[in-house]
Amino acid sequence: MAAEVIMKLFSTSIWVKDVEFGVRPLGSLEEAQLFLDEWPQDRRGPFYYLAAQAIGIAQREQIRPDEARDALVAFLENEGILAEATIVL
Repeated sequence: MAAEVIMKLFSTSIWVKDVEFGVRPLGSLEEAQLFLDEWPQDRRGPFYYLAAQAIGIAQREQIRPDEARDALVAFLENEGILAEATIVL
């Protein structure tokens, strides 16, 4: 039997400035984990490790995804790569 994959979504996506994609959304714990895994080793500081730890704890369902999202936002702000989401109607 294949393991069931459950996407653990944030209440709202986080928009990240990304060199390769311009701006990209992170809408789930899984997307956030992939983003953090790609982060360069030599640029991993305290905010990175707090965000990575929070994502892991949320994946084990010990905190809510949005609590991990808050730690991720702090990391992105610290790095200067948090993008503002703009909705055009």
